[in-house]
Amino acid sequence: MRSIRNRSPWAILIVVTALIVGCGRSKPPQPAGGAGPATSPDKAPVIGRATPAEITEEEALQFAGSLQRACEQGDQAAFGRLVNWESIVATALEGLGASDKAKSEMMKGALSGIRKPGGAEAALLAEIQRGEYRALRVIDAKDHKKVLFRLKPARGGVNYHEFLLDRDPSGQVRAREFFVYLTGEPMSATLRRGFLPLVAQQSRGVLERLRGSESAYVKNIDKLIAMNQGLVQKQPAETLATYATLPPEVQREKNVLILRMTAAQAVSEEEYTKAMADLRANYPKDAGVDFISTDYFLMKGQFDEALGCVDRLDTAIGGDAYLDVLRANIEIQAHRFDRAQARIESAKDREPDLVDAYLSALELAVAEKDNQAAVRHLEELRKRFQFHFAELSAQPQYADLVGSPEYKAWRRTLGPDEMDGPPPGP
Repeated sequence: MRSIRNRSPWAILIVVTALIVGCGRSKPPQPAGGAGPATSPDKAPVIGRATPAEITEEEALQFAGSLQRACEQGDQAAFGRLVNWESIVATALEGLGASDKAKSEMMKGALSGIRKPGGAEAALLAEIQRGEYRALRVIDAKDHKKVLFRLKPARGGVNYHEFLLDRDPSGQVRAREFFVYLTGEPMSATLRRGFLPLVAQQSRGVLERLRGSESAYVKNIDKLIAMNQGLVQKQPAETLATYATLPPEVQREKNVLILRMTAAQAVSEEEYTKAMADLRANYPKDAGVDFISTDYFLMKGQFDEALGCVDRLDTAIGGDAYLDVLRANIEIQAHRFDRAQARIESAKDREPDLVDAYLSALELAVAEKDNQAAVRHLEELRKRFQFHFAELSAQPQYADLVGSPEYKAWRRTLGPDEMDGPPPGP
């Protein structure tokens, strides 16, 4: 059975955020009047602002095509021209109470961490390039346009990015922000947490002005860094041990609960279940938390609750054929095969070249022990998507199919490079 789990993409978000804001930790901003050269306001990065000229549908589609090509080709320069990181970082810094000098230094440090070779932008592009990135639609909002992308990481799961379009001072259409559905927040909000300790180093007064949870977050930043490092260094047990030492108000922060969940999934199913239960209890209506809860409900055998999570995501993004595939996979696990078939057909109708729908059709045939239908789906995958099946016999769920007369007869029709082992005898 193909997994519908949606856990792994958190890892790249953790790494990307660390790369963006981590560069500032070795050289914190100096307090006003302290040592270090000042950055004059006229040399600060220019933030894109909307011009009266409305962005047209054609321009939005052109942006979508250009961004998809940049991601497919791993073209960091092109990606950087399309995404206005200056605007995103500036939004993250708003309302933190830092001096102009400190904000300028943090802006420079963050942009360096984003754009340098091996930096956050490169890490994000590498993750996208290993998977599949597809522009789904242009969204006409009240006073602006947005473009919705679907990311299917190579390691499984799904994510959606919604880019808010604007014109920079030169008139170029760029994304001044993007919303990440897996986190349930804009990228600027994710970056903001990374800036909190840097701002607090500037002035004790800044720390006192922060709201209670942000202040506690900064006071425990060393432990949170240790949790991050534990995940990067693949030490999940140590990460959970550090989490247990945090004060309750910090333990309840969404990104901290997500760090815990990410570590817990590598420790045991019991720890993962407890971590997910706490995350849902603290953020019951959060879109991002709802998004990652399908696996939690499936582990508990609560198939309708898992479908409810997918339905709410489908409503939030305005629909996607891939979510019909997720629904089909859930229905297969629930042994509701007629419903699964209907979802598969819906996905194919909505997106005829969506390979996941055809793979789910194969899984459904295997679950129903319909070898003739399974062979028909194998042939369709081979012809339509150039699939090879060299490892099919090594997967236990296909044992009955591989041993069937229908499969053996079909395999004799394959070329040598498409076979898993020698062709069967007469």
